[in-house]
Amino acid sequence: DGLRSLPKDNAGYDLKQLFIGSEGTLGIITAATLRLYPQPGETTTLLVTLPDAGSAVTLLARVREKLGDRIESFELISRFAFELVDRHIGGVTLPFEPSGDWFVLTEVATGDAEEPLERLLEEAFEDGLVEDAVIAKNMAEAEALWRVRHAISEAQKFEGPSIKHDIS
Repeated sequence: DGLRSLPKDNAGYDLKQLFIGSEGTLGIITAATLRLYPQPGETTTLLVTLPDAGSAVTLLARVREKLGDRIESFELISRFAFELVDRHIGGVTLPFEPSGDWFVLTEVATGDAEEPLERLLEEAFEDGLVEDAVIAKNMAEAEALWRVRHAISEAQKFEGPSIKHDIS
């Protein structure tokens, strides 16, 4: 029974992909699990500074509690990664001078959730979970934040071999 709704499962062979790749030679698919989400509409992109990497887990739990499935992305990034991009990739810079050693770049489908997002950030500031935050005012600023994030892998190549991290 491969009808599990777990989005990412690394326990053993992926039988679903094996069936898909066999083009019907290994069996016939008779049922499927499907989860539908409404189209996200407007999104808000923000970069927050954290006191430590562990705070990202607490922040993610709070964002999930307040906004549920509206989280489009949530990525932990070190200051070192930003420094690599600044050092090696021309024309790709953050729209501000980062303070702190750990950051979370997140994108949230806002729509009617803009006010809960602002309250969540206020509470996180008060609790010392977040030290600073930058909210993209428009699509160009959001794209600038993501451009820096996507340049990290390329920047790492200039430093020699490195371990890649893609944590789900």
